Amino acid sequence: KEQLALRAADSPADWNPIYRSTLRDIKEMADAGVLILSGTDTPVVTLIPGFSLLDELELLVKEGGMTPLAALQASTVNPARAMGLADSVGLVGPGFVADLLLLDRDPTADISAVRGLHAVVRNGRLFDRNALERLREEGRQ
Repeated sequence: KEQLALRAADSPADWNPIYRSTLRDIKEMADAGVLILSGTDTPVVTLIPGFSLLDELELLVKEGGMTPLAALQASTVNPARAMGLADSVGLVGPGFVADLLLLDRDPTADISAVRGLHAVVRNGRLFDRNALERLREEGRQ
């Protein structure tokens, strides 16, 4: 919604119908079995890689008609399939390369749970909330 307001300031186009038709198209494509991939179109002022993905996952569910599981797959296994890497990434299992986000709640029950980050496992190293906060502070300097 914030993006729509910023675009309206920059362009005479009415972005609301475009936004609504895009959401309708996503729902129709998902219903038809089209492989949906999440991602952001940077550089757009209001899109911050990583953080914007959380908004997108919620939109795919709440306004795009996808299930929480299907939205999560749009960020995990679907890109791996699209790139021909499904035998080594995109899932958690023996022999797969995986970095993990550990959440406080189940995102397949409520997609907004993606905002409840508990910890991250990256290259086999656990970063708890304190470690993540230290990294964030270092990044601000």
